[in-house]
Amino acid sequence: MQSLTRRYMSAIRLPRKNGVSAMLPRVRTLLRALRNLLSLVLAPLWLLSRQLGRPNAPWVELRLSAHLVELPPGEPFWRRFLPHKPLPATSIEEVRELTRLLARDPQVRGMLVHVPPLIAGWAACASLRECLLALRKAGKQVVCFLPEGGGSRELYVALGGDRICLGPLTAFSPLGLASGPFYMKQLLDRLGVEVQAQACGEYKSAAEPALRDDMSEPARRQLVELLGSLHGELARALCERPGFTAALAQAVLAKGLLTARAARECGLVDALRYEDELASELLPDGDPHRAFVDATRYLRFHRAKLWVPVRKPSYIAVVPVRGTIVSEPFGPMPGGAVLATVVAGLRELAKDAAARAVVLYVNSPGGSALASELIHREVQRLARQKPVVAYFADVAASGGYYIAAPCQRIVAEAVTVTGSIGVISVKVAINGLLDKLGVTPQVVQTAAHADMFSVARKLTDDEQGMLQAHADELYARFLEVVAEGRGRTREEVDAVARGRVWSGRAAQEHGLVDVLGGFDRALDEARALVPDLSVEARARLLPHVHSVKSRKPLRAEPMQGPADALVALLANLPDGALFAAAIQRHEPTLYYAAGLSDLS
Repeated sequence: MQSLTRRYMSAIRLPRKNGVSAMLPRVRTLLRALRNLLSLVLAPLWLLSRQLGRPNAPWVELRLSAHLVELPPGEPFWRRFLPHKPLPATSIEEVRELTRLLARDPQVRGMLVHVPPLIAGWAACASLRECLLALRKAGKQVVCFLPEGGGSRELYVALGGDRICLGPLTAFSPLGLASGPFYMKQLLDRLGVEVQAQACGEYKSAAEPALRDDMSEPARRQLVELLGSLHGELARALCERPGFTAALAQAVLAKGLLTARAARECGLVDALRYEDELASELLPDGDPHRAFVDATRYLRFHRAKLWVPVRKPSYIAVVPVRGTIVSEPFGPMPGGAVLATVVAGLRELAKDAAARAVVLYVNSPGGSALASELIHREVQRLARQKPVVAYFADVAASGGYYIAAPCQRIVAEAVTVTGSIGVISVKVAINGLLDKLGVTPQVVQTAAHADMFSVARKLTDDEQGMLQAHADELYARFLEVVAEGRGRTREEVDAVARGRVWSGRAAQEHGLVDVLGGFDRALDEARALVPDLSVEARARLLPHVHSVKSRKPLRAEPMQGPADALVALLANLPDGALFAAAIQRHEPTLYYAAGLSDLS
């Protein structure tokens, strides 16, 4: 492990600044000053164009994309100049900015939100819903239009509005939530493949689909409670609708599929309209052709500034940790949260005086135990120098929770999947498959356990004991990390650990999360922890997603060995990333898997 540590950490040493890189900030400052001088000359024309191009409509129309992301997606510089360019995803942070502008605009009555069938996690839907609720609280109207109907996610978002309009011939299908992991032991037995696993905690069930024909009682129990908690959030949102009681909400959700007319009759929606009827519906006393202004145009107009700051302003840095945490990208698992990239970003921010606080944005089910430990170490070091707040998005479990433990505050949505404090180690043996194929491996070794990680044979009892002892040691370290970060005893942490997952609301009740809320709440928590600034100065600290400038991401290694086809197959099955990682790296894993891809 020490040799691996030296190998990985040597790849992320920050380079010394040469003369050119040291001059870049001065050149940037000079260019900004010249830009402001040019703006001073052109100020009359700029003000005239602003007056002529001011959006003037009582309603702002927001068309959501199917994909929801918290932070704006990156784009090439030249695309910024394209008019009305389509975005591949809707940024919730941009929606939040839009609603803040609308709340202060006396000329705007409200916002019309087009909600398509969504491809997003529950935490993203919750954050979007909170934006709509905040706009309503500011005294504006919010109307949600579902032209294609919708299911539980679409209903959850739409319940953030004052009114819900549905297409006349569509349907509502708030079917509830289900998780359906595939148990494939019989398939693996037929193939001659055997999986051996060492897990710490009865709830650490990530390898169960390869070990059993059915779900274990602990795994079923935690899924029942997790899904019940998420279902409760949907029912709670429905109860906030006028005329709905808890009993009526449960009755509506129990019906499953509802036609548009049935949804209207039970009070789930307010009106059935075609899209061309919305303008007359929302502006009966005015010109329907001037009822709406596009949200993108409205936001672009209000973002435009005549002056830019000459010096780099202070900001809140955002470090994203998305996907499986890996030591290096490899094989069929490109991308993810790569150790070298994340650590390099944290080290750069430690040296950046303009970064007054850091938000660790975690949307990860975990991954490599080694990578999680080393990222945790860098977060811990950074937290000694400046405030670090963790925000949990759709899932922040196992290794995703491990890396956030040193943060001063942890913020999560009520529907975030988190916890899973436990360790699992997986070994795959294909000796049965090799026998069926007529392949006879021949091994020459210098020690009894030299080939223990070979896929050509099973682990012996002694080797399983060795790996279990290693997993137990890592689990003890996991408990220590959480206990230190949360200010609790190891016994208290163990009581809510053992691989168990929780919803964000349940995690807060058990002390694993500090505050329930969205990304904006995490920013507020980070601002509040910044020392030596007034309240007004803290409020001006804006988020900025940090991108690593010191090095290029490591290239994916080519796959080698007889297990490559199996790795590729498993990596594409539900939750198969765990097994692919285990085969390729033989690393103990901090990972949560429970059919999240089927959670709907």
